[in-house]
Amino acid sequence: MLYTLKVKLDSPILGNLEDGSGVKRFGKTADGEFIHFSNDIFKWAVEESLSLLRLDNVISSEYFVEVLPVRRPTLVLYNRKYKDKISEKFKVSSHEAVRAGATITLDILVLKKLPKTFNNANLRAPSTNEIKTVVTTIGKFFGISPWGSHTGKFGRFELIEFNEKETI
Repeated sequence: MLYTLKVKLDSPILGNLEDGSGVKRFGKTADGEFIHFSNDIFKWAVEESLSLLRLDNVISSEYFVEVLPVRRPTLVLYNRKYKDKISEKFKVSSHEAVRAGATITLDILVLKKLPKTFNNANLRAPSTNEIKTVVTTIGKFFGISPWGSHTGKFGRFELIEFNEKETI
């Protein structure tokens, strides 16, 4: 099932792909009209949210598949400041970013059934209300940016609308 989420970003989402220019960018579709957010970060955020909500022994994170490519919003340059763990010096890294305050629409794919090869048969699929709760928790605490998600510094959002998307 596809779910459409309209979210308002509380903090920027940063690109993470090296392109040789010194700016970490978003992956883009061939026509450049859509960008990709990190599905690895999305899956991590789902697992963390299920754990925080104490649903990780009831609902499998495997039902949450991916965030589909997003229609390209206005992108800005963001200079992320951080302390290098080895040298302990402050550094700056440039990223393509979707700015804080932007409203974007995300489509997420959540399965209703898992393939029979799935090993954890005692865990079930999430209800629509549980999916909404997990997404709200991701936005509030973890974010969906590959930089700073573990601290909630980047990619946090407020869920404005949540709808099942009609599929053929």
